[in-house]
Amino acid sequence: MEYISSVERYRTEQAQLQGKLEGKIETMQDMLGRLLKRHFGEIPAIIETRIKNASGEQIDTWFDRAIAAKSLDEVFGDAAH
Repeated sequence: MEYISSVERYRTEQAQLQGKLEGKIETMQDMLGRLLKRHFGEIPAIIETRIKNASGEQIDTWFDRAIAAKSLDEVFGDAAH
């Protein structure tokens, strides 16, 4: 069995956690995109880009707004156009 130092183990664990976090954010991005498309139809490219580059916290905020919003402006503000 190969010896793995505590530093290597720590780095491996951190990489795994980072991968899980990135996967969770990608899932959140996909879910927000699906919600918006069902609610508003096609989504402008600028909004898709904002979603793709957003943090998990920002996506959470937009998702909550999108549930009751009547327009993309209510979800994203002035950047919807």
